[in-house]
Amino acid sequence: MTGRLSGMARFTPEPGGLRYNESGTLIFGSYQGPAIQSYAFVCLTPSTAAVQFEDGRPFHDLDLTAGRADIVHACAPDLYRGRYRVGGPESWSLAWIVTGPRKRLRIATRYRRA
Repeated sequence: MTGRLSGMARFTPEPGGLRYNESGTLIFGSYQGPAIQSYAFVCLTPSTAAVQFEDGRPFHDLDLTAGRADIVHACAPDLYRGRYRVGGPESWSLAWIVTGPRKRLRIATRYRRA
């Protein structure tokens, strides 16, 4: 099954880093409806951050020193493997491969400055 999410993502400054807010419309199979997500990027250096869920739980560490980063997040019993890539000052991408007994997904997201 293939799905699609179209929407807007915004980074806004907050003490210690950036708030990421995403909202859009998700079409997945017969479902069509709103989708939202929010994360905190706690900046450790200009190119590294600790990414947290909205409630403050750790999600993953991020090091974009090389312009890309491979990350792993265990969401028992499933495993998320992600790759960030910086395309330049105007774009970046994030791809996930999710495997496990509950989920089997490939998610590719492209971001560009509005």
